[in-house]
Amino acid sequence: MKQERLFKAIGAAEPALLERSERRRKSRRNWYIAAGALAACAAMALALRPADAPVTGPEPDIQGPPEEVRTTPLRLSGQEGGTLHLLSVRSDAAPQRLEREFILYFNQEMYQGAWENGVYTIRPINPPPEDLPACEMTVEHRKGRSPSEAIEQRSQAMAAEYSENGGICADLDTGRYSFRCGDGTAWDAKQALVWCVDDRQGGTYILTARFFLEAEEGHGVRFSDIAATFEPLAPDVAQPEWMTALRQAAGTLVPAILSDQWTEAAEALLAEGASVSGYGRDVSAEAAVAGLDFSVDDSQDPGEALVSVRLRLSTEEGYDRLTLEMTRGGGQWLLRRAGIET
Repeated sequence: MKQERLFKAIGAAEPALLERSERRRKSRRNWYIAAGALAACAAMALALRPADAPVTGPEPDIQGPPEEVRTTPLRLSGQEGGTLHLLSVRSDAAPQRLEREFILYFNQEMYQGAWENGVYTIRPINPPPEDLPACEMTVEHRKGRSPSEAIEQRSQAMAAEYSENGGICADLDTGRYSFRCGDGTAWDAKQALVWCVDDRQGGTYILTARFFLEAEEGHGVRFSDIAATFEPLAPDVAQPEWMTALRQAAGTLVPAILSDQWTEAAEALLAEGASVSGYGRDVSAEAAVAGLDFSVDDSQDPGEALVSVRLRLSTEEGYDRLTLEMTRGGGQWLLRRAGIET
C-alpha cells in the first residue's frame, strides 16, 4: 500500500506527515456545523465522518430519514474557500418520536454524515480500501432502555463479532457507559468503541465506532473526539432565543478564527475594540473539535457569556482551548475577546 493511501486509510493524514511524504493534498478549508435531530428543533453542531458495516444488535426503533432538511450555507473564506453549513434537521412525525434529538461536532474536510435507515452514520471522505475493515461511526436510538441495559446487550452482541472485550466502564455523573472490543493484534485487526448515553427521556443513544488497529491513532482518536461532543437534547425543554443566537454567533466566529479569514458576517459580530488572538494561520482543515461549552452570567436574560471550544490540530498532540468572551446587547451577541490556550 502506498504511503499516501495508508495515511488516508488510517485517518492520520496530518500535515507534517504528508509533507514528509511529499504527497500533501490541497486543503479545501471546509467546515461543517450540524445538528442531528428527529424532532422539531433549531439546534446546531460541528461535525466529522466514517464506512459501511452492518449494525450489530436490535433493529433501530427510528424508521426512515427525517422528513425535512434545511441547510443554510455561509461563506467561509471567499471564492476559494469552503462553506460553513448550519444544518437543521426536522421531523413532523408522531409525538412518540420527539425524544430523539441530539447534536454533535465534526470537520467536513475529513468526514461526512448521513441518515441511513434511521441510523446516523459518519464516514471518512477518503474511506479505507475495500480489502481493509471499514471505518465508521453510527448513532442509534433505543427507546425505553436504560444505558446500563443497552450497554450490557450491546456488549453481548459484539462478543459474537470480536474475540476480545475490555469490559464496561461507567461514568455515573454523565450517564455514559462504554466499552472497547477487538479482534487480535494484527495491524489490520478490526476494533470497536461503544458508548451508551442517557437520552434524558427514558431511552439510550448508542454510538459505535469501528476501525482497524493501525487506524486507532487516526480515525479511532477522532471518533472518540466526536463522541465527546455528543449531546442529547430534550425536546420538551425549549431552547431560549438567546441560546440559539449564541450558538449561531459561535458558529460564525469559530471558523473565522480557525481559518484566520474573516467574512463580513464574522466581522459584524466583533464588538468595538475586540481583541482576537488565534493560531496566526489557517488551521481549519486539520482542527478537530472535542467539546464546546457555554456559560452565561444569567440563565434568564444573560448579558455576558463564555464559549469554550476544546480542540486539537493533530491526533498526536494534546488539546487546545479556544475561549470566546461574548457580550449581548439589543438581542445580539458580540465578541469582545478571543484567545487560544495550548
